[in-house]
Amino acid sequence: MEKRTRNRPLLWDENSPIAPQVVAVVGRVLLGEGWHGPLAHALKVEPRDVRRWTYKGAPAKITRRLWAISKPQRQEIMSALRALEDSVPGSNQQSEGVSVEGER
Repeated sequence: MEKRTRNRPLLWDENSPIAPQVVAVVGRVLLGEGWHGPLAHALKVEPRDVRRWTYKGAPAKITRRLWAISKPQRQEIMSALRALEDSVPGSNQQSEGVSVEGER
């Protein structure tokens, strides 16, 4: 098993598609329970799109908007994502298509 290194990207960066579990973490941290509708409103998309992202992930074109609105709570989001990553078996390998770069 590969040991996680300090420099290895984590779960999200502003130029990549977003994994479903990352969408959920960001939504809950930013908006609490019932976050789908308010997140859709903030991103100017349909609520059904946000619900779909919780199963299939969000496209890269949404990433920058989500990154921008999450700035005030970015540290809390990063902590939640790191905890999620640490709790997933085999998470020592980067999740496909998602990383966190530039956040420490």
